[in-house]
Amino acid sequence: MTASGTTSPAVLDQLQRRSTDPKLRILFVGATIVTMDSGLGVLHDADLLVEGDTIMAVGPGLSPQSAVVVDARGTILAPGFVDTHRHAWETQLRRIMPDVDDLGAYVMSTLTGYATVYRPHDMYVGTRLAALTAIDSGITTMLDFSHNSRTAEHSDAAIQALIDTGIRGVHAAMGPHFGAWDKQWPDDLTPGSDLGRADRAAHLRRREPLRELRQPAEGP
Repeated sequence: MTASGTTSPAVLDQLQRRSTDPKLRILFVGATIVTMDSGLGVLHDADLLVEGDTIMAVGPGLSPQSAVVVDARGTILAPGFVDTHRHAWETQLRRIMPDVDDLGAYVMSTLTGYATVYRPHDMYVGTRLAALTAIDSGITTMLDFSHNSRTAEHSDAAIQALIDTGIRGVHAAMGPHFGAWDKQWPDDLTPGSDLGRADRAAHLRRREPLRELRQPAEGP
C-alpha cells in the first residue's frame, strides 16, 4: 500500500496495526535522514525501513517488500531527542500562573497547593500527557523527576502512564516537599526493604525493558 502524506487516514489506519502486528514493515521514502553514523552522515532523498521496533535498512531506493509505504518527502528523520529533567505530574497545571515572576510563587502555588491534594489518577493524567506531548515534539526518551510520590500508588500510576504511551522513560521518584505522605520513599526502591515492593525495579526491567526506576538526587 502506498499513501501520500504521513498523516493521511490511510497511512494512520495502517500504522495503528503496530499494536497487533509486531512484525509490521513500514518504509519511509524520500526523507532527509540524519543517521548519526560518521560513515553515512546525512542522507538526502533516502528511505528507511522499519520492521516492528527495529530499523532494518537505510539508503536510497529501498524495496517496499510488502511494507506500508509512507511518503516522507520534505521531512527529516532523526534519532529521538532525550529530555533529562521533567516534572511530568505537573503537566495539566500548565498556564495556571502566567504572571509568576519568582520561584517562591511557583512553590506556593504548586508544591504547597495542588501537589498536596493529588490523587494517583492525577499523577497518571499528568505523566501520560507529558509523555504524549514529548513524543509529539520528537522526544522519545524522558526522565520524569517525579517529586510527588505521596504513596506507592502514586508512583505506580506514573509508571503505568509511561508504559501506556510507549515512551522510553525513567521514573525518578522522590517524596514530596510539603503535605502528608506515606514516607514509603526511598525504601520502596531499595532491595531488601520490608515494604513488599523490594523487587519493583528488577521486575519492571524484565517486563518493560524501555522503562527504568531511579532515585534522583537533590542539588545543594
